[in-house]
Amino acid sequence: MSKKYLIKACPVLILLLSVLIVGGCSQPAGGTVPMEEWSITVEVVGGETIEFTSEDALEMGPVEVKVAEKDKDTTKEEELWTGVLLKDILEFAGAGEYSVVSVEASDGYAREYDPELVNSEGTALGWSCNGELLGEEDGLVKLVVDGKGSNWQIKQVAKIVVIP
Repeated sequence: MSKKYLIKACPVLILLLSVLIVGGCSQPAGGTVPMEEWSITVEVVGGETIEFTSEDALEMGPVEVKVAEKDKDTTKEEELWTGVLLKDILEFAGAGEYSVVSVEASDGYAREYDPELVNSEGTALGWSCNGELLGEEDGLVKLVVDGKGSNWQIKQVAKIVVIP
């Protein structure tokens, strides 16, 4: 083998081995089983509309979020959700400043969230709760909000609208 060939082949070989090692060693967050494929429309009013997919979420790197849902005057037991923070999805979509974010379910139910709640570390789009993938009732992804009641949670998320 010529020296020129080795010089050209080494970087390619190193890159290929790196991809195989990282891909072979990676596991879903929290040891959960891989999620099904899904897609959510993210519309920035006056800007672009994108499709945010399960693949995008995995590339961003799933996080674990502790969420305790409030029920009237009591707080339910804390749950561990695997997903992505809502603020990270908006950053991915190129959303700058905004006055409100509306999250809509597949059945048309929608709820508006102010920037403080959107930027909270307890507001996330989750696909796994306590290590279990969501069931048919919740859809493939659910918006969860720590410290809020069930009417703040959005099942079967279909669309996110960012309003400047």
